[in-house]
This record gives sequence, C-alpha cells and structure tokens, in this order.
Amino acid sequence: MTSGCAPANLPTVTRQFAADPPKNEDERHRQDRPAQNAAATKTVSQPMLYGHHFIRNLEDSFAMTVPPMTAPPDPTTRNPSSDRYYYLLAVSCGAFAGWVDLQVADLLLTAIVVLSANMLLGLLRPRHPWRWVLLIGIFVPVVEGLAYCFFSQKPDRAQIYESFLAFVPGIAGAYGGSVGRTVVENLFVKR
Repeated sequence: MTSGCAPANLPTVTRQFAADPPKNEDERHRQDRPAQNAAATKTVSQPMLYGHHFIRNLEDSFAMTVPPMTAPPDPTTRNPSSDRYYYLLAVSCGAFAGWVDLQVADLLLTAIVVLSANMLLGLLRPRHPWRWVLLIGIFVPVVEGLAYCFFSQKPDRAQIYESFLAFVPGIAGAYGGSVGRTVVENLFVKR
C-alpha cells in the first residue's frame, strides 16, 4: 500500500485485512466460528502517512469501495429490432406518397407528403436519417412502375421520371427532423 517514501521514524499503524474468501462450503463454516475467525485475519504494520502520502493512502482505500462511474446510455442508440415499427411506418408512408402521386398527379403535393413523412421519422429516429429518405423516396417510383405494369391507369413516362424527384424533399425532411431533434435535446437537457 505504501510506496516506501515515508521516513522510518514515523509511528506505525496496524491494519487487519480479511483472509482470502472461502472457496467451498466447509471453509465458510470454519470461518463462522470465532476461534478460527481470529486466525483468519492478517496483521500488517505500516508507517503512518502524512501529507500527500496520507491522501494517496485514502485514495487507495476508497478505490475498492466506490463503484466506477459509467456514462448514461445514449437514447439514440437502441436495439435495431426496436426500429422495425419505424421501418413499417416508413414503408407505409412511402406507399401512401406513391399513391398520392399516382391519383393526384401533382408533384408538389407528393413532395409535401414525402417531406412531412421524412421529417416525422427524422424526429422520431434521428440516427441515420438517410434510411428514411431511401425507404420513403423509393416507393414513389415503385408505385408508379407497378401501376404502369398492373393497373389500367398508365402514368406518362415523364411522370415516372419526375417521381424520382421525391428524394430531394425527403433529404431535406429527414435531415431537418434529425437536426431538430438534436437541437431540442440539447436545449432541454435534464440536469
């Protein structure tokens, strides 16, 4: 425990340390008896410490009793399996945006639907907002292509190509929602 820096003429302190913990049930019963319990302690004599040696000795004695501090868990890092409902929400929002683009044939309304869905998912799950852009944005041209192949309503070729523009408001919405969530968390930190 001491580093050997204390002078030899200092008074000594006697410390008792418990012996090693019992390894099995028989040794535990033997240590419960008072006659053998006295024999189970060791006596160590060391010089009394002053100044910074005393503080270092206190730090050594408290180091074993104080548990190490750990950082609080990051709320944005979660189990990936807990995101499956958010992925399902993203797929349904993307399919709805594709349906709106197909029925209304207005790119501005489709862009607002894509923007709001990406902003919502960026607020709910701010980590990796690009995944919401891909999931929602890809369904607009996919629904257009499926409608062209399977339904009687045939969108124009230009309408299919401009449906890829849904990624642009999706990027703004997802990253805007993610940054907004970060700002709100930094402003209203619980202390």
